[in-house]
Amino acid sequence: MNENFITSAVYDMVVKKVNAPWLLIPFGDVHYGNPSHASARFQEFLDECEADIKAYQDRVRFIGMGDYFEVYSGSERAIVETHKLHDSTILRRDEVLQREADAFFELIKFMKGRTLGLLEGNHFANFSNLVTTTPYLCEKLECPYLAKETFIKLKWDYSNKKKSLVIHATHGAGGASTPGGSINRVDRMAKVAQADISLMGHDHQRGAWPGVQIYMDTDDQIKEKLIYIGRTGSFLKTRQVGKPSYADPAWPATALGSLKFMMIPRTTAVGKAGRKKLYKFRVELKAVS
Repeated sequence: MNENFITSAVYDMVVKKVNAPWLLIPFGDVHYGNPSHASARFQEFLDECEADIKAYQDRVRFIGMGDYFEVYSGSERAIVETHKLHDSTILRRDEVLQREADAFFELIKFMKGRTLGLLEGNHFANFSNLVTTTPYLCEKLECPYLAKETFIKLKWDYSNKKKSLVIHATHGAGGASTPGGSINRVDRMAKVAQADISLMGHDHQRGAWPGVQIYMDTDDQIKEKLIYIGRTGSFLKTRQVGKPSYADPAWPATALGSLKFMMIPRTTAVGKAGRKKLYKFRVELKAVS
């Protein structure tokens, strides 16, 4: 399956009450099943997410950033996914992949109906029908497959007042051994793809950086807009005694975990028309972890 294409998704966000926050939680680079998978930290993340759902109810959304459980890299796929294998071996491999995908789904099944989609990473496997393990997870989560790059538009509506937030996300490629080198790659991406939130995973760094875009609005006024760029973290330990590591001795340890954004629908009074109050509707955006 060719995963190297761009996708888009649009969601209607019906606002029942202003000032009630929504959460956006991008997560990825979990590498569930790897000997260095941070199982305790990942369980904390899952517990936190379930607590968020209990607190915020239907106002929580997730985005998968790729590399969900430990399967093949590109070079490994070239070796393992060969047509020279016996049919019985291919069937057994499909069964193992499905078992591992099902085990991971059991951990995140509470995200069903709340997930905006799953991006493809660089660690995945193809079933014998050439569908990767990620669309299989998407089917179980009832969410779209986002391939390697996506634009997601969240269309907010409150009393016929409308506002949109756009997310641009990709799993990413390459690596950087310093925080500056890591986030600079996302910053470059944000300069060529306009979005309110620009996200990238892959190098296991974690952090969100605010910025400001200056633009001319439809009312011909020059205004400023807060945007964020972010690396979405990981749940794979950089080093463990006696276990293999992806990092060389000069590679820094990374802060395990994910990002979390808060989106708050708000109204601002702008005057009156007779006895009727006039207001503007906006969605406040902030990174909270």
